[in-house]
Amino acid sequence: MASKHTQGPWEITVGSRNQQFIKGPYESDRKYIARIHPMGSGVAYHDGDADEAPSAEAKANARLIAAAPELLEIAERFKRTIEFMIRVDEKNGDDEGANLKRVTLTEVNATLAKARGEG
Repeated sequence: MASKHTQGPWEITVGSRNQQFIKGPYESDRKYIARIHPMGSGVAYHDGDADEAPSAEAKANARLIAAAPELLEIAERFKRTIEFMIRVDEKNGDDEGANLKRVTLTEVNATLAKARGEG
């Protein structure tokens, strides 16, 4: 069974010398999920000393980060599907169904805006 990633929410923070980090809901300011390398050269997910192997949680976080582009594409497709289903519900007079889908659509839109840096 694959290890679990760090639970959210995750956020991007700026440390000393303008270094950017992806942090989870940790108590300690020293812990981070990933460090964003300058000049777009990548993301480091290692969470220990240079001589230590990454933890199972760090590897799970790396897998989640690596899957992000595909997850974003699927979320965009899901958004379009929900919008279509709302139109169908409205056409069929199913106000309750349309309203339930609008709640989900609002959450999907907020998550997509966060992923794009718009929210």
